[in-house]
Amino acid sequence: MIVSREALTVAGTLLVVASLGLLLRRGTPRVGEAEPPPGAVGRLVLAAAALASHLPGLERHSDASTLPARLALAPAAWPARWIAAGLRAQSHSAASGRGGMPSPALGRLVAGARLLTGVLAAPPLVAVCVAWFGAPASALAGSVALATATRLPDVVLAAAARRAVRSARHDTAATVDVLAATAAAGLSLPEAMVLTAGHAPPALAAVLRAAAVRRAMGGEPGAALAAEARRYGLPMLGEVAQALEWQRLLGTPLGAELSRIAGRMRAEHRAAALRRAARRGPLATLAVALVIAPTCLAAVVACLVGGLLQGGTLPLR
Repeated sequence: MIVSREALTVAGTLLVVASLGLLLRRGTPRVGEAEPPPGAVGRLVLAAAALASHLPGLERHSDASTLPARLALAPAAWPARWIAAGLRAQSHSAASGRGGMPSPALGRLVAGARLLTGVLAAPPLVAVCVAWFGAPASALAGSVALATATRLPDVVLAAAARRAVRSARHDTAATVDVLAATAAAGLSLPEAMVLTAGHAPPALAAVLRAAAVRRAMGGEPGAALAAEARRYGLPMLGEVAQALEWQRLLGTPLGAELSRIAGRMRAEHRAAALRRAARRGPLATLAVALVIAPTCLAAVVACLVGGLLQGGTLPLR
């Protein structure tokens, strides 16, 4: 009976997690679709943000410096979608004239997402702890589960941002090519950056849009792009920033220079891939020599000995 109760608890927990995943995916608009009206997730995030302002530990001082970049790098991660849903719900409430709670800051919305995650994830974890350890340990397990679950949005968002940066390194050359084409077509530099950002991965698009805003506000193009590249962890755009600076100072053709930079990036990427393949060759040979070959030899010897014993031709006396 205990085993069946534990199995049912684990199965129920998996069903709750799967239903939460379906709820999150349902509220995400596809590319080219109109923005959906605010749903239950946005209203829940707003309510949780109002409650989180009265609870300690949910708003953190590092949010102001890390959250904007992470949200721009990983807009498809479910914490970013929750925060976007909260913003849509707030704007919809203000546009409809219902007023309601004051518009929360970004840090408070993230605090609400943390609280909402803890509230949704803690009960299944507590149920599992009660099934395995009994009721006396459920209070302690519940508090630990709630504290752990509130950290989940930060962990997911940071991991998604790191994956976006790694993926952007493979698409930098193509993005620089598009920027070269738009710049050669006669567009102004901010317009070229914004147009290129519409066809770039999220990490590169965030850098280009932020640099375009800085340039439109009067900043130097090379310094703006270099600063945003450092901010988003994409130092490979430093050469593009240098090309923008040369074009401003010397009047060199920007399109041709960017095309040359993109070609060099592709050559470096190809050389790095060949170096990785060359390093994996000896490792594969070592694995064959140390693992596969001895295993095959032992199997052949076992088959030979078994055949001799079965045929009675192996003297055992």
